[in-house]
Amino acid sequence: MHLLLSAWIYFGWRKVWARFYILGRIVYPDISGKWDMEINWTGPKKNQSGIAKAQAIIKQDFLRLSMDVNADNSESCTLMAAPRKHPESGEPQLYY
Repeated sequence: MHLLLSAWIYFGWRKVWARFYILGRIVYPDISGKWDMEINWTGPKKNQSGIAKAQAIIKQDFLRLSMDVNADNSESCTLMAAPRKHPESGEPQLYY
């Protein structure tokens, strides 16, 4: 039984989410994959700011979520990624 439950948690949940798309709205959508992103940054000195193009690689299973960000001049491994729902609109948000 534990093996079956573990297999569903790691592999089968994605099929259930795809078949019953309403689960993505109720719980949280499957956002695994590569995403293009922009990083708006500011430096310690006045007028020191810019925008960097980057790519986020998100890995998600039923219990975990991780994200790596790759930009032209930098790389990062996210220490924490937490899925949330906006308290008023219910839209999915990702804190990292």
